[in-house]
Amino acid sequence: MSQSPLSEVLAVQKAWAAQQRYAVSDAGYLDSVSLNVYGGLSLMAGAAFLAADGGELLDQDGKPAKMRSVISASALAVNVFQYWALRSHAPLDQALGLSSTIQGIEFERRLPTGTGGKPANLDVLLAMGDGSIVGVESKFTEWMRPSNKQPKSIAPYVRTDRTLWDEAGLNRAADLARAVAVGAESFYH
Repeated sequence: MSQSPLSEVLAVQKAWAAQQRYAVSDAGYLDSVSLNVYGGLSLMAGAAFLAADGGELLDQDGKPAKMRSVISASALAVNVFQYWALRSHAPLDQALGLSSTIQGIEFERRLPTGTGGKPANLDVLLAMGDGSIVGVESKFTEWMRPSNKQPKSIAPYVRTDRTLWDEAGLNRAADLARAVAVGAESFYH
């Protein structure tokens, strides 16, 4: 019988840790966050994650810090973008094909969702020279985990005939959001 994709990715990541001679738990946690971040966590990134509310850096309630996991999406984001935050952004500008130049890179930036309530933490924010921003939401294996949780209501995002997706020019997403909001469509992760 073959393994699940999540088990396969976890096994590969645990093998990487063993190859580095890092102690890794059966669940895939390293002894420290610094082992999971190339070059260690910068002061800027560390401060941003400590100020955020995701529990990425600190062990809490007997659970290891999320960024200690070899399948941590936040460690993935830091490992890709911290390098460029500390150097010239020009290669990243070119690789991403952006129409403006990156002026700054931030982690865990809190931004309003447009629906009121608590601001969301954006994994990576690229501040552009033209005043715009580019947001990056990092996912590693989250999509591989089945969940029995009831999905959160989409209704706050569909308050009128004109949704946030309509305003962004994402018409098919807007149609799907309206259908989910009224119960004509449903989905579970």
